[in-house]
Amino acid sequence: MRRIVVFTMLLVLLSGTVAAVHNNGGSSSGYWVDVATDGFDDGYYFIVWSNESGAFGALYWVRNNTGAKNITIDDSGKAMEVGVASKMSELVSGGSAEDNKYLVVWERDSDGHLYGRLYDYQGNPLTDVFQIYDEHPVGDYVGVSYGGGYVVVLFGRASYSARNELYYAVIDENGNIVDSGLLFDGKDRYTNGGAIKYLSLGYNPDLGVFGAVFRVADDSGNYEVGFLKFKLLSNGHVDTSSIDYTPIDPATSKDAYHTSVAYTNGGFLAAYSRSGGTSERLVWYTCPVYIADDGSVSLGSTTQLFTDYNAGHGDLTFVENGTNNYLVFVWELRDNPDDNNDPFYLNIQRLKPDGTLLGSAETLIKESNSKRNPAIVAKPAHSPETYIVVWIDDTDNKVQNSEYFYDLSEVSTTNEVPFFGNMAVAALVLLGGLWLFRRR
Repeated sequence: MRRIVVFTMLLVLLSGTVAAVHNNGGSSSGYWVDVATDGFDDGYYFIVWSNESGAFGALYWVRNNTGAKNITIDDSGKAMEVGVASKMSELVSGGSAEDNKYLVVWERDSDGHLYGRLYDYQGNPLTDVFQIYDEHPVGDYVGVSYGGGYVVVLFGRASYSARNELYYAVIDENGNIVDSGLLFDGKDRYTNGGAIKYLSLGYNPDLGVFGAVFRVADDSGNYEVGFLKFKLLSNGHVDTSSIDYTPIDPATSKDAYHTSVAYTNGGFLAAYSRSGGTSERLVWYTCPVYIADDGSVSLGSTTQLFTDYNAGHGDLTFVENGTNNYLVFVWELRDNPDDNNDPFYLNIQRLKPDGTLLGSAETLIKESNSKRNPAIVAKPAHSPETYIVVWIDDTDNKVQNSEYFYDLSEVSTTNEVPFFGNMAVAALVLLGGLWLFRRR
């Protein structure tokens, strides 16, 4: 009997405890969060957020969704938009987690400048804080993505003289700025218009192409959603001949709000929300963007995802598993759009590469507290695929995160992503069982 008790205790100790949704530092309601991962089962994911005190981050283990390190990125004062990009963000076909680097980008509210800092795979800083661009102030949204050996940062500028202008900076893997400047001048389309907003940036590793989705305002109070593609030269400079802007949704009086973009086979999937539907509530749409071998851009059919929801922020990620590739979309909504006290919660929807629905929407997390501003990234196609989500608990003023399997069960120390370490645990359990059997 004693041996059975000892063996049972061994199993309990090996299993660990179940991980819950994680609470991080205060979000100062309304600010930004982002997430990136190295993509390895025995690697990490890195969440970042901004608040009244600065920009902060936390590193978590992918295999069991437990915290590894809390990171102070910049505590010099209030930070605004924030983003993070991972070197190993593409489908991992070689290398290891140790090869990864993260670049974090944020705006300091005190001077309106954009700053960056480079980290290694374990969240150790490789550079001091550095200024990314001389001109300021930066606009409301920043896009950041790794691709082709460099990190690209896109941003608008919040000044009248720079309306409808989109700027860029290219940063190498050592934190050096190798190219920067004006990428898109919307004044070619509209004389004044408004600031470029609701910016999202992605990279297609198969095509070597960056794709951005954002809102452009015209001179008459109308708003269009556009797609901008471009490539880098081998030295990290933007290939100006590759720049091409395509309107996705023509200008209308109904404002466009949030956007997201993720790469797919043959191009990108753009997602955006517009006011519309019942009582002018926000409605999300998707539109596939196809890029031919000659660089020409064509659009697929637009799909309206949901109706009669007061939908807010949302985010896309691509799951390339080699057999039935798909995308995952997470967004905030509430049951009673006419009640401002009704809490937001998070839903998740799988999509086909053409942007149409794949199955039904499922609730990711729903509580009495309001959940806002979600960001999502999928761990690339090792087995099994998982989804990493970060959001703001708008009620308790906390940044929260978790990692989910396909069935939306949380990854935990008792339900780990398989890797070699689990084989070692299994071997210990087997040896313990054999010992018990032989002693009997």
